[in-house]
Amino acid sequence: MEAFIINGTISDFLKFDLRILFQFLQMRQTLIEDTYLALWSSIFEKVFIVGMVAKCFGLLSSIFSFLIFYHSDLRSPSNILILTLTVGECMYTLRGNDMVILVKMITKDNWLLHTSESVDMAIMAVTVLENVGMYASATIIVLITVDRCIAVLLPLRYSSIVTTRRAWICSLSALLMWAPWQLFLRITTAYCLIEKFKQAGFCSTDFMMELQTTAIIASESFMACLPVLIVLIGCTIIGTRITLSQRRRVKLIANSVDRKSNLRTTKLLLSISLAFAIVYGYSFVIMMLGFDELSIDYWMYTALDSSRYIFIDINSACNFLVYVLGNGKFKRTFINMFTPLRRRRQLWTFQH
Repeated sequence: MEAFIINGTISDFLKFDLRILFQFLQMRQTLIEDTYLALWSSIFEKVFIVGMVAKCFGLLSSIFSFLIFYHSDLRSPSNILILTLTVGECMYTLRGNDMVILVKMITKDNWLLHTSESVDMAIMAVTVLENVGMYASATIIVLITVDRCIAVLLPLRYSSIVTTRRAWICSLSALLMWAPWQLFLRITTAYCLIEKFKQAGFCSTDFMMELQTTAIIASESFMACLPVLIVLIGCTIIGTRITLSQRRRVKLIANSVDRKSNLRTTKLLLSISLAFAIVYGYSFVIMMLGFDELSIDYWMYTALDSSRYIFIDINSACNFLVYVLGNGKFKRTFINMFTPLRRRRQLWTFQH
């Protein structure tokens, strides 16, 4: 450390970090393209078909959710949070990570030679959509945990605690909190390329090599564990509250049907979020351990890397099934959307 301080200055250190950061971004993009191209060359049909079916189903469920929320009361704080989830999931469903690779594969020569400006603009637009969708969808775990924790912890004061204004603040805060995390994670996921940097001469001293490696390992480990910790804390708080409130169910809430519906929704959505976090964490561990191109770990990593994106589409579909079809109010709204007006009046007259 002392030798580095003597031989270099702070400005040199900053220039060195910027150069490393720029090389990280360039080589990470190459790694992603090589990984997906290798994956598609062997199991192209399975991954493409399963991924497209999940994306289409998630997109349709998001569209139906939009229609139902359009016919519902958006002044409800819970509706605002669910609508925010739907927006994030819909953007993520349209993200197009596979679309970027597919466009590059189809127009590989034009993309490499930059002979077509329209192709370059299309790829840039899809890439921007991919990044925006990723940042928006990253709010799913936080929004689900916050929404369900407040609903279960304070069922009697739910309307006064989570106001409309606070719901919008919660949604925007979650987006602002998770966007930098995703951006930083994308920058630092090139740990497996450390040896290439060493061979290229970007890390001239053993101390700088060790410092960069330690910083990347620490940041990646913390960022990978963060979503798991958030979901686990939410599950623990809700589970404790459920156990304590069973003895005072009559005092806390009068309608046991709504109570059971809230608990069922909470358990299902948190289970999906936890499964997504586990798959993500496991794929990260495999990547950190290192793998060869022909090893089992390599194929397991690529499969898990694709699976964790499909989990988001499954989450979108489950939100539709649980919140809409499992909720009496939303279910009636959904049925009324496809019921003629005359029939609706007859049903309303019969019920009243």
